[in-house]
Amino acid sequence: MPQFAYIAKDTEGKTVTGSLEFENVKGLIEALRQQGLVVVNVREDKKGASQTLARFSRGHVSLDELVVFTRMLATMVDSGIPIIQGLEILHEQVDNTHFKNIILLVKTEIEKGSSFSNALSRHKPVFSNLYVSMVRAGESSGTLDEILDRLANYLEKMSNLIKK
Repeated sequence: MPQFAYIAKDTEGKTVTGSLEFENVKGLIEALRQQGLVVVNVREDKKGASQTLARFSRGHVSLDELVVFTRMLATMVDSGIPIIQGLEILHEQVDNTHFKNIILLVKTEIEKGSSFSNALSRHKPVFSNLYVSMVRAGESSGTLDEILDRLANYLEKMSNLIKK
């Protein structure tokens, strides 16, 4: 599937950038529109849009925000809350507009039949290869709650090391 880089505006007028794999531009625009975004610019990047946008997107979701997201999702999954419902709850609680949009896109991709790990993999600037691989292992083994908890612990340790 081709990779597309996009620039969009959210309902508050804030600029949101990202990179997603989609069959075509029309599908990407429709998916973003369903998330309340107005696409300003979109282009196919055959050289890897995710790498081009990584330096911009990475700054929009802090490591601490990712720790909180992962820890809360682990707790919800452990409590028996379905992933989609957990993502809806987290979307309401996250203040970061860029992260909110990513959470909604992940939720939409899951609703369309994608696995959680595959949906995360489309947002590599935020969810690293390690993160996606561990989630995939958790899905396969039926221990997603434990894996998410371990990921949260790992990310928290990384965050603490960076702060020192």
